[in-house]
Order: sequence, then structure tokens, then C-alpha cells
Amino acid sequence: MTQPAPDLEQALQNQIDKIGEAILQTRQNRIVDIGDMDEAVAMICQKIIHSSGDTIKALEPKMIAMIAKLDELAVELKDYQNRVGS
Repeated sequence: MTQPAPDLEQALQNQIDKIGEAILQTRQNRIVDIGDMDEAVAMICQKIIHSSGDTIKALEPKMIAMIAKLDELAVELKDYQNRVGS
């Protein structure tokens, strides 16, 4: 199996880290700017989709991790909304 392109793998890891930071800030009741997150995630996903099958397979664990982090962020944002009152 070939290794994924290092820049694509790093971009995916950077996004996972950004999502993790947004989760931490939300838990601390700090306002988080995630305005460009949808676009960044979509761009990474498009690059992965258009990669070789081996690259897709190699990046699958990180993709699963990113999706889990996005789910966690969604829960934290909902909890934040409930704490501050909508």
C-alpha cells in the first residue's frame, strides 16, 4: 500500500487539531470562529475523494477521527447554546 501524500495527510491532521481546539474553547465558554471550517473540511474531503484508492484507504482512520471530532464539536456547541441561553 502506498503512503498518502504528506501534505494531504498533514492538512487532515491540522483540521482535526483545529476542531479539537474549537471544542476546548467551546467548553471554556469562549466564542469560537468556525466560519471557514465547513469550506476547509469540504476541500480536504474533495482532495481525498479524488486521490488514489490506496491514499483513501490510508487516510480512512484520520477521516474517521475528523468526523468523530466534528460530531463532538456539534454536541459541545449545542451544550454551549443551552448554557448561555438562546
